[in-house]
This record gives sequence, C-alpha cells and structure tokens, in this order.
Amino acid sequence: MFEKFAEWSAWYSGDPDALASVYTSAPPPTTGWFSRLARWWWGTRPTPGQPITKLHVPAAADLATLSADLLLSQPPRLMAADTATTDRLAEHMDERTHATLREAAEIAAALGGVWLRVNWDSELSTRPWLDLVHPDAAVGQWRHGHLTGVTFWRTVAIDDKSVTRHLEEHTPGQISHGLYVGDRNVLGVRVPLTEHPTTAALARHLTSGDTIDTGIKPLITAAYIPNMRPARLWRHSPAAAMLGRPDIEGLEPLLDQLDERWSDWMREVRLAKARLLVPHSFLESAGRGKGATFDADAELLTAMNMGPAPDASALQLVQPNIRVRELSATTEAVLAQIVKSAGYSAQSFGGSEGSELTATEVNARNSRSALTRRKKVSYWAPGLAAIAQALLAIDKHVFGAAITPTRPRVEFPPIADPDALDVAQSLNLLRSARAASTRTLVATLHPDWDNAAVTAEAALIDQTATVPGPPVAQPPPEPLEGE
Repeated sequence: MFEKFAEWSAWYSGDPDALASVYTSAPPPTTGWFSRLARWWWGTRPTPGQPITKLHVPAAADLATLSADLLLSQPPRLMAADTATTDRLAEHMDERTHATLREAAEIAAALGGVWLRVNWDSELSTRPWLDLVHPDAAVGQWRHGHLTGVTFWRTVAIDDKSVTRHLEEHTPGQISHGLYVGDRNVLGVRVPLTEHPTTAALARHLTSGDTIDTGIKPLITAAYIPNMRPARLWRHSPAAAMLGRPDIEGLEPLLDQLDERWSDWMREVRLAKARLLVPHSFLESAGRGKGATFDADAELLTAMNMGPAPDASALQLVQPNIRVRELSATTEAVLAQIVKSAGYSAQSFGGSEGSELTATEVNARNSRSALTRRKKVSYWAPGLAAIAQALLAIDKHVFGAAITPTRPRVEFPPIADPDALDVAQSLNLLRSARAASTRTLVATLHPDWDNAAVTAEAALIDQTATVPGPPVAQPPPEPLEGE
C-alpha cells in the first residue's frame, strides 16, 4: 500500500527526482523485475556525462486540482433538524473550513482518499475545527464496512541516530497518544509525551494514562473519505479494501509516456537550433593558445575545416525543421486518453469553448465530469456528515454549545453557477404550478442563506402578495344607442 502511495505522491508532486527514485531505486522483488522496469521511461538511467533532459508534465496534479474545483468550488451546505444546530454548522463552515475541505478533496483525488479529524484547544479557539491527514500517514481499522479506529503518525524529530514519532489513535470516545524513539525503519521504544516540546502540551489534557476521554462515545473524532471505490489494487485485502483509489490509478504508464513524448518534443526543439557553419580561417584569433572568435551570435557558430582560403560562399546556415504537427498530435492524444480514463471531459480540463456559454450548456458539455463528480459526492456526503456530527458533539461537550449533535444532511452546490434567467423561469414555473411553497422557492434562489433569513424573506413575500393594491380605474360605459 505505502509503496503505491509513494508512487502516486511522486506523480502528484511532479518532482523529477522523486519519480526517478520510485522507478529506479527499488530492489528487484521478483524474477522479471528488470524487464518490467525497462518499460518505464522514468526508470531509465541517464547516460554518464550527458545532461539530464527529462521533463515532467503535471497532469496528475492538474487532475487532482480539477477534481477539487468541481467538487468544492463552493462550500457544501450542512443542515440539521433544528435551527440552532444548523446555524452553528454554518458558523463552522467558514472560509477556513472551506479551504481545508478543498485541500482534502485535492489530496483524496491524488492519493485515493483523505482523513478528516476534529481538533480543539480552548486556548486557541472558542470552538473545535477540522483538519486533514494524508492517507500515507494513517492506518485505519474497519469492521463490516464501519470505521472502528485509526492511527495517525507524524515525525517530530530526526537526527543522525534516531527518529522520534508521535502516534495518535482515535477510537470511539477516546484519543490515545504515544511518543516513540526509534530509527528510520523501527518504531522504537515508548517515552513520556513530555520528552518532546511538540507533545508536552498534550500531557495536560490526558485523563487516563496517555488517553484523552472525548466524552462523545460511540462517535469517533476522525473519518475517512475515499476518492472513489472500489480500490482495484487491493480489493481482496481486508486491511485496505475500504480505501479509495486515486484518479490516476492504472494511468501511470500513460503519464510516463506523456512525459517521454513532451521531452522528445523539447529535445527536438533544442536540436533544431540554427547553426552557422564557419571556416576556421574566418575566425579571429584571440592569441596563441586562446582560441578564435567570429563577429556574430556565438550560438550560431560551428567551425568547420574547409581547406585554405574559402570565400564568403563557404558560410552555410543549417536550420532543421521541427515535427510540430506529429509531436503535438501524439502528445495531445496521450493527454486526452489520460483525461478520459480519469473520468473527466476534455472541456473540463481546459478545452477552448470558443464563446461564452450558459451554465446549462457548460454542464451538458461537461457531462462526463459531472457524472464523476456525482460519484465522488456519494462518498463525500456521508463522510462529511459523520465528521460534522463528531464536531458538533465536541462543540457541545467541551465548549457547552446549545445544540443537538445529530447527523446533518449535506448538500453540494451544482458545478456551474446557474444562469439567472434560467433560475427565474424555473422558479416562476414552479410557483405557477403551485408545486413549491414560497419558502422553498426562496431557499432555492438563496442556497447560502440560513433558515431564519429564508423564513423572514418568504414571510415578507407572502405578506406583500396579500396586501390589496390601489383600486384600478374602470373606463366609463359606452353610451347606448339613442342616448
């Protein structure tokens, strides 16, 4: 699992050294490893003495960013059964939380999933908050598809001889902490939390040994959100079957080919630089043993031994052609296949539309992206609802919030902002058909308003509609014949 995390992380980060390390430094695990490695362009070692000219196209990172943009360009709306809890959820869903969720969505698309956890510190904030943990720093436990616990870890100190790690285990109703001193490969021995300043502050909050009682049992102060399921690589592994898969799972060979084709293109551009073939006798000597020069751009010059006393016709300009059409078509074809296999429309990935489009037209052209987004929402909504319930429970237990910590309902906004005219026509049709109340119409028009604002606006509209207007003057009757 963690070998794949390292591979996906290298593609996501776009670090050429990380990519080369992933595909060249691993020891051969089985027979035939060298033949498998030979298929990877990033696995080939550069020729000694030659400059490294491998370039990387950040397609994996762009896909992860696209996924986050489609999913959480606008904050989701969390609604509870009562107004007070819904209003408190709206306070929690501020810009900071929205930024955290956007980052989490990008990490999930890149590495297959993401962990969200509840944090709180009364010295820093008057309410709890959410933060994220990357999947390559956690191990979860599930039973019958339900999360029963998760252990997070982080490295807090590294020196020449030892590595100090902090482990944090979340289980129903409690969080356990442990500080370990080992080396790069061994967890090592457990030491008191006060042995390192990063964890010393936690010692004040321990309630039993190295455990903090959260007071919200059976809830867990952490939740896992998969990017997409099933995890094809380890669907038969009990320890990993509940994990998700990233957008680039199975596309690593195509990403490798994309980088090779792009590097080939740039190599041809480099080799096609103009060269001016100049006889040695045309060069101006800088002195014995100091070489010779020519009064032109040095990048153009290539000295040739053309014999004695050449004339000006001996100058030759060499300008190779670049196969732009062939190289561009190949590169674009590989990239298009990557985008398609990842589940997105070409237009979503930056294709030119040629003119301004309405939201309806944008959604129609991005139908493949919209379908992928709906799939991801089906995993995000229950995960976000679970961690929001734990957040509310901590808010009430620790900070005394006057709320009911129930599982909220999560609504994600549409991909594109609806066109104002389309919304007005739709709402007018619903009102004319008496298919929606005034309150529902107001909530649809203003999804970012809370319940109190929606109710007040609906009451104002209904009150205005029932107030009789001024009498309308009637035209005088036409006189009868003979009058």
